[in-house]
Amino acid sequence: MSQRDYSAAKPLSNNQRLVLSTASKGYWADRENRRQSSEAQKRIWADQEKRQRRTEASKRAQALPEVRKKKSQASKRTWADPEIRQRRTKGIKQALASPEVRKKKSQASKRTWADPEIRQRRTKGIKQGQASPEVRKKMSEAIKHSWADPEIRQRRSEGNKRYWADPESRQRQRDAIKKRDTPAARQKMSTASKRYWADAENRRRSSEAQKTLWAEQKRKLAEAWRPEDWSDWEKWPPDRKMVGLMLIENRRLLNRQIGEMLDESRLPCPFGNSWERTLTQPGTGANWISKVRNDLGMGVRRRRRPTA
Repeated sequence: MSQRDYSAAKPLSNNQRLVLSTASKGYWADRENRRQSSEAQKRIWADQEKRQRRTEASKRAQALPEVRKKKSQASKRTWADPEIRQRRTKGIKQALASPEVRKKKSQASKRTWADPEIRQRRTKGIKQGQASPEVRKKMSEAIKHSWADPEIRQRRSEGNKRYWADPESRQRQRDAIKKRDTPAARQKMSTASKRYWADAENRRRSSEAQKTLWAEQKRKLAEAWRPEDWSDWEKWPPDRKMVGLMLIENRRLLNRQIGEMLDESRLPCPFGNSWERTLTQPGTGANWISKVRNDLGMGVRRRRRPTA
């Protein structure tokens, strides 16, 4: 459809939309209709010529601002309906619970990101979106909302554990890090970092974020440190219990060694991304481990200076 054809098209009335919606629901409610439609679509997409024609037509349509605006408005309307939102969310959860579906989605994502044109377009869109304070705020709220869901949190935790328990996955991560660690990549990161810190607004935002993080870490430390609980082993949280067991077994362990073992166990660190880093550097984590040692009667041993 050309720009002129699209502009000249008359919008459907509420009555027409209702009739079309009812007819569509009746059609798709029939299992045989769904099967036939699915097979027909598979045949069409298996034909390379037809696939290319459809893809090109879709790109032309998506390039029209009117098309994108209408699709956005329609999507917002449907997601604003609690019944539709619940039904879609349930369907998405059921689909993602299938390993086969997740594998297909992963393969499709890899194929699209391997296309230089698609990669460039997506990267540009992501950068433009991230430059908008409104977009960043919405993304932050969406992330917080998803992590507040116990089911999503549990599923992500289990997925991470499965991933890191796989030696092949760990090796892929190590290989990817080594591949990125080149002089050219380091120079690129250095240039980007200097450009970022040269911006006064970026420095201000980073400073505020750091202050917020410190305040949150102090709050977590205050919540985690309840001396009255230490007398009852059953009340000990997993992190304190694990540290206690390590120190009881070997009181000569250094903070660095404790941190390495905790990181290896994949126990989440409430003070930062790494136990080893937070326990060996001045700050909340180091204070916490010192209190654990002192409460267990295993204070840090200091070397005595040789007497003359």
